[in-house]
Amino acid sequence: MKRKIIFALLALTVAIVIFWFSNQSASESQAQSNGFIYLFLSRFLSDGISSKLSYLVRKCAHFCVYALLGGLVCGSLAENKSFFRTFCISQIICMFYAATDEIHQYFIPGRACRLSDVALDSLGSACGIVIMLFVFFLIYRFNKVSSDNI
Repeated sequence: MKRKIIFALLALTVAIVIFWFSNQSASESQAQSNGFIYLFLSRFLSDGISSKLSYLVRKCAHFCVYALLGGLVCGSLAENKSFFRTFCISQIICMFYAATDEIHQYFIPGRACRLSDVALDSLGSACGIVIMLFVFFLIYRFNKVSSDNI
């Protein structure tokens, strides 16, 4: 029960961070992406290439943050009984949040509501959920093998 509460609180924290980033105007969001590229990649790339990477960085951020959210939501719901049920419920929660996040962005200056972002976010959350379920499966198998050998 303690694990589920910790995962739920972490998932809520990630959801709040997603909301906070989504609440930024397009120019603020673009400046953050460009700052990331400048900070980490500008030494290796020309200005023309680094400016084109902004779109890729933004989409990778979408995927990764939703993978994290999916894994945390899964961790708060996971039970040994039904991994498929846990996957489905976790994915529905993450897809719903992704859709509401895009609707929220529609009302932010310069931002848009894109179905492609919902799809990318959903794919990210599915990957995070699968990874978390795999980790739980390994833990379950290890514990079962350990208890069988005692």
